[in-house]
Amino acid sequence: SFAVGTLVTVQNTSGIYKIEASAIAQYNSGNADGVAVVEDGNSNYAQLQPINGFINLSAFSPNNNLTTDVSVKINSALEYAEAIGANLDLNGLDLFVQSLSTTFEINTNNFVVKGNDARIRWMDATSTVTGSGIKYLFNLNADSVTIDNINFESDVVLNINESVSVIRCFEKQRPIIKNCTFKNFSNPAYRANAGCFGLSFSNNHNTVLRTITLPAITRDGNGDAQITLTDLTGLYEYQQLIITSQSNAKAYVKSIDSETEVTINFPADYSAGETAVVYTRGFQNALVEKCDFINFGDGTAIDMLSNGNTVKDCYFKNIGLAVQEHAIYVKGGDN
Repeated sequence: SFAVGTLVTVQNTSGIYKIEASAIAQYNSGNADGVAVVEDGNSNYAQLQPINGFINLSAFSPNNNLTTDVSVKINSALEYAEAIGANLDLNGLDLFVQSLSTTFEINTNNFVVKGNDARIRWMDATSTVTGSGIKYLFNLNADSVTIDNINFESDVVLNINESVSVIRCFEKQRPIIKNCTFKNFSNPAYRANAGCFGLSFSNNHNTVLRTITLPAITRDGNGDAQITLTDLTGLYEYQQLIITSQSNAKAYVKSIDSETEVTINFPADYSAGETAVVYTRGFQNALVEKCDFINFGDGTAIDMLSNGNTVKDCYFKNIGLAVQEHAIYVKGGDN
């Protein structure tokens, strides 16, 4: 047995583990799984440790495999990384995900999945490609999530009356997709609605980001309010604020002046301590950089139903066969 706090290696696993007195409540229902959390036979638990902030997928799925589904292992690695406050490294592995209904949910702000040139093959000729509801492989259900250096591909032409996205981000802020490849995605049955998307972004105008307590107001020469806040999280230019104590009067962020100072065009004065609700006004601030989109026979590479996004240094080839299909479909402003 080893003392709590000891770093060890565990037979038949990869990585460095640390002996702890208990399992991890947020992972695997608080139980050992024999992979990331291993009982040591002395009522303690060896817990897989991150390296430079990343959990390595090789601990869960050590070999390249493009024919056997590894979605359970990827989901376990994601769950474990989020539970301990780490990120996920796919370690350049070749991976196969068979089911159209598989979704990898990311629910932690600032989470990073780096591929190191990993390849994810999503579906083949034996896959089940029926069902209802919107389908997506990665769902970015948190702010500031990064997907980096992964090659996504498919071997099957879908034939379902549903929209399919490789990566989806709905009503969350600042997703970053970079150095990725999206290849061979098509869904002729849903041609009128673009069929397949590589990336799908959307954000409602009335999505609430946060509620802030307002400090005392000081007007500048233009009549705008300059206020100081210790936390500017969720505040960006053009975003809408509603002052709840003033019959929901609307105000807009005019500029971010420093790490703590912001200028807002409040229409009327208010008392210190009143509250304002911060809305997105449709701004999502996504960044798509250095990505390749190839062979979307019946599909759209990037579906952009939000504002304030940036696409730079990307490559598009063989995208779309019908008028509803685009390299980039934009239904928003300030992109």
